Amino acid sequence: FCLSVSANDFTWWLGILAILGVVCAHLGLNLFDDYFDYRKKKSGYREELVHEGFRARIGKCPYLTSGQATLSQLLQACIVFCGIAVVLGTVIWYFRGVMIIYIAAVTAILGLFYSAPPLRLSYHGFGELLIGLIFGPLHMLGVYYASCGELNETILLISVPVGLLVMNIVYIHSILDFIPDKKIGKRTLAVLLNNTTSMLVVLFFILFLPYAIIAYGIIAGYMSS
Repeated sequence: FCLSVSANDFTWWLGILAILGVVCAHLGLNLFDDYFDYRKKKSGYREELVHEGFRARIGKCPYLTSGQATLSQLLQACIVFCGIAVVLGTVIWYFRGVMIIYIAAVTAILGLFYSAPPLRLSYHGFGELLIGLIFGPLHMLGVYYASCGELNETILLISVPVGLLVMNIVYIHSILDFIPDKKIGKRTLAVLLNNTTSMLVVLFFILFLPYAIIAYGIIAGYMSS
């Protein structure tokens, strides 16, 4: 949003709508992840793994396991948040054209099938990659385009490092949950690597590649230092 301020057709309120749309879509898809995960395994499997001596994060879906909310109420919340995102996206589409629909549609499909059947992409080694793609290029290009109606090399070069840094958060979690994920058949990137040395090499790569991309952008003149 800030990078788009200097563009010729910058429209602040469309940029704000885009940010609000991303927030609502994020909330909705995050809750959909809880919804589909809970339906697939319930939440008890994490506690069972801990009792068996495996380390596992057990804070998944506490509002469901405590009885504060039902699965039906969770689904309703998912639909409401995603519905708001669709309405905001429709307004942006009216003023900016079909490009914003393409970006939003790809984001929605990848975000939903991150954990939704039949694809369940996060269970087949694509979870970290999808998170990096959604939270970097797709979100940032979408907000930038909504704000000023154009795309350029600078926003692309900045969005990829941001996506990699967010991807790194998910990847570290997959390393922490390596044993329980492997036991239940969830093929995260860490499970696919299945080797401590390989995990550390990939971690080093994901950590330092963003800075290399930014350095290239400065040297090539696409962005200032």
